Amino acid sequence: MNSVIRLNWTEKVCPSACFSILAKEMSGYWKCKVNVRKNQPFLLYKCKNKSNYGIVGFGIFTRDGTHKLDSYEIDRFRLDVIEDAKNQKFAEIKLIELSIDPPLVDEKNLKDYFDVLKYFATEGSTTINQKYQPQAHELFNRLLTEFKYKNIEPQLKTVEKLLTTANVETEIIREVIQRVGQEKLRKELLELHHGMCQVSGEARRDLLVCSHIVPWSKDKENRLNPDNALLLAFNYDYLFDKGYITFDDDGYVIISEEVKGRFGIKESDRLRQKELTNATKQFLEYHRTHIFKK
Repeated sequence: MNSVIRLNWTEKVCPSACFSILAKEMSGYWKCKVNVRKNQPFLLYKCKNKSNYGIVGFGIFTRDGTHKLDSYEIDRFRLDVIEDAKNQKFAEIKLIELSIDPPLVDEKNLKDYFDVLKYFATEGSTTINQKYQPQAHELFNRLLTEFKYKNIEPQLKTVEKLLTTANVETEIIREVIQRVGQEKLRKELLELHHGMCQVSGEARRDLLVCSHIVPWSKDKENRLNPDNALLLAFNYDYLFDKGYITFDDDGYVIISEEVKGRFGIKESDRLRQKELTNATKQFLEYHRTHIFKK
C-alpha cells in the first residue's frame, strides 16, 4: 500500500496567490521533493500561526513522480510567485476536500492519531514516518468517508423513498440501494489498492469484489467506510462472505476447519496491506467473532 505523504503548507511553499487558484480548481501542482506515485494519498498540513492550524486538506497525487512545468502551467496556477518556479519540480495533485478555518482536523484532534506532532511542522513535503502509517491511513480513510461520500447517503435515502412511494417490494429496494452503494465503494477500493486483490494481487477487474467485513445490513453507519471493506478476488470474497475464512490483526488468513486444504487457500496467504488501520482491526474482530465458522 502507498505511504501517506504529508504536504506542508506555508506561505513560502505555496503563496496565497497560487493557493487561491488551487482552492478554486481543487487540483493543480505542489512543489515536492518526494518521489510520489499516482493515486498515492496525502494530507495537507497548515503550520502554526496566529490562526487555526492542523490538517486543512487531503487528496491524491494524479501522476507518477514530479516534473518541471511549462510556462502555460506556471501562468495558469500563478506559480510564477514561487521563487525560481521554472526550475522547481512539482507533483500533480487533486484535492478531495479543503477547509482552512476551521481545519478538517485541528491540532488537538490530530494528537488522537499521532503522539508526536513536531515532524508535521517541518518545512517541505515528506513521507509520514512508517511508525505512524497505520494511523495516517486511518485518518485519511476517515476523512474520505466523511467528505467524499457525504452526499451519497442522502442520495440513497432519496432513492429508497422514491421506490417505497412507488410500492416497490422491500427486498428489491434493499437490493437496489445496496448495489448503488457498493459500486461507489468498489470504485474507491480500486483506487486505494491499485485495482488488485488485497490477497492474491489479481488485477482483472471483472474478478474483483468489494467485500464488506461487517455486513451491509448489520452496520448502516459504516456501509460506505473503506475501513469496513476489502477488495478481494471472487474466490476469497465468497469464502470470506460465508465465514469460511477471516483475517487476523496482522492480515494473515485464518481458515475454517471445514475447508482447510481446499480451494487453494493457504495459511501463509496475507492481505497485501501489511499495516491494518485500527478501525479495520475492529471490524475484523467482529467478523472473527460473529461470522467466521471455526
